[in-house]
Amino acid sequence: MAAKGKFVDYMTKEQIKQLSDDGNIIGSHTYDHKNFKKYQGKDWEEQLDKPTKKLEEITGKKMTEFAYPFGLWNAEGFPELKKRGFRMAFSLADKRDQNYPLYTVRRIIASGYWSPKTLHNSIVKSF
Repeated sequence: MAAKGKFVDYMTKEQIKQLSDDGNIIGSHTYDHKNFKKYQGKDWEEQLDKPTKKLEEITGKKMTEFAYPFGLWNAEGFPELKKRGFRMAFSLADKRDQNYPLYTVRRIIASGYWSPKTLHNSIVKSF
């Protein structure tokens, strides 16, 4: 992952590998959070191929899940995800696409500080 063109280590390769080995699914998310709706040409290689390959090298597993930066997506990108072997992609706000529901799976970002009631209310409100 990068921020303003600089590599930023949030986790070590060993930590990512350990999460994967412990049964957690590791998914791809792009190189530097550029808006998925604006990808064209070389953006697909830079934003999807390179970071996905790196995660696959670290985990030893094929990346089949993807999370859209900021949860934003467009249907024009679905063929690019499918071509790269992604079977599922996660968004934050928009309704699921009727033709490609697995490429628009809704999720919420929950705080570890929320009470069970707050989490429940967020789920009910969001879905």
